[in-house]
Amino acid sequence: MAIDELDLVEYVPEHEDNRDSEAPWWVKISPMTAGEHRKYLKAANMKLNGDSSANKAIDVLAKIFKERVSEVLNLTDIRNRPIVNGEELFENGEQSQIDEIYAALTKASKLRAGVKKT
Repeated sequence: MAIDELDLVEYVPEHEDNRDSEAPWWVKISPMTAGEHRKYLKAANMKLNGDSSANKAIDVLAKIFKERVSEVLNLTDIRNRPIVNGEELFENGEQSQIDEIYAALTKASKLRAGVKKT
């Protein structure tokens, strides 16, 4: 999926007073339309390989992070290795970080709901 740089939204998480930090970490996210979100959910429902509902939800969330969080800046994991994209954030970030970024992505998507795609 190609992400248009003009559509990216920069978000600085509140996580653990990050916004008040001298060097906060932040992400660039690509909002999704309601139709795009439904496609992610439909893809999860199409998996008929015996996965539990929880596994399907995790798979969908991982895909959303991989495709919609284009860049992570100024963040490291617990081993002090840089986290640079959504896939790495989903795999190596804290659960509260993932929850906040998903909420920000959802909010940014709602804010852009009035924009028509051409």
